[in-house]
Amino acid sequence: MSDKLALVTGANGYVGQNVVRELLNNGYKVRAMHRKNSNISSIKDLNVELVEGDLIDKDSLDKACDGVDYVFSIAGLFRQAKFPDEMYYKVNVDGIRNLLEASIKHNVKRFIHCSTNGVMGPCYGKVLGEDAPYHPGDVYQDSKCEGEKLVKQYIKDGKINAVIIRPTMIWGPGDMRFLKLFKGIKERKLPIIGSGEFKTHWILGTDLAVAFRLAAEKDEAIGQTYLIGGGEIVPLRKVYEEIAKFWGVKVLPFKIPAKPLQILGDIVEKICVPLKIEPPIHRRRVDFFTKDRSFDISKARKELGFMPEHTFEEEVHIVGSWYKEYLETKN
Repeated sequence: MSDKLALVTGANGYVGQNVVRELLNNGYKVRAMHRKNSNISSIKDLNVELVEGDLIDKDSLDKACDGVDYVFSIAGLFRQAKFPDEMYYKVNVDGIRNLLEASIKHNVKRFIHCSTNGVMGPCYGKVLGEDAPYHPGDVYQDSKCEGEKLVKQYIKDGKINAVIIRPTMIWGPGDMRFLKLFKGIKERKLPIIGSGEFKTHWILGTDLAVAFRLAAEKDEAIGQTYLIGGGEIVPLRKVYEEIAKFWGVKVLPFKIPAKPLQILGDIVEKICVPLKIEPPIHRRRVDFFTKDRSFDISKARKELGFMPEHTFEEEVHIVGSWYKEYLETKN
């Protein structure tokens, strides 16, 4: 067993659990941090040291970072209507500062931080690289942007060796976010919304986890930011076509204009959010069908040696197979 000890925050989340498995498979010892009372079924049977911790609890981070060589900063607050705006900054900015300080105190060798492609906003027909300007579009993206800037400042000030990872659109077995998409196409209830020509850029969770590990191992990665995505950028239309092909059905022959649904999403959110009710329709979920997401991953290929293992078609099959098995267990 290696003497390399890695702390993974948010280890029970979808990205976190994939990073944990990738590290274990490559000889690391893993300390898996999760919040108290969170669901740890995805990691509880793995050969890891389970620790309770919270980004806003400095004492818990001090204990979690003790003796650690690498910190994989995966935990963060994702979009949920029940949280006020200030909570995103408390977790995704102040919480990251707490984790950075704990890492510095315990002489962590490298800090690998999970950001998001959303800090750059929509691509507007362009293929964006790491040098694209910041253009976050909502409170979640803005808080992640501020958290990323904080990590960069710590790097600039020479306080810590860190690497920033910006994943593209993440999916894979165990991730429930795209179940409705697969199910709607399978049952021929979900037509294409909008033109269907907007670009999408996906990354399988297991492929993403490899990039995180490489970011910890490559000397040239220190101080750098990397976009991590699959090898192919595809229009939304092809996403529908490949999912339909997986199920053995045809895509519905008509499309729905996006604008009315965007307006409806805005109205529903204004009603539900103050009541802390999760809206049945979100503006951002409709926006998924109307925004280009195209990213240049050549820097990660060159400097990290990162190569996505799966083609887009293989990703659809892997994700679809897991959803198929999941749906069968529910029937």
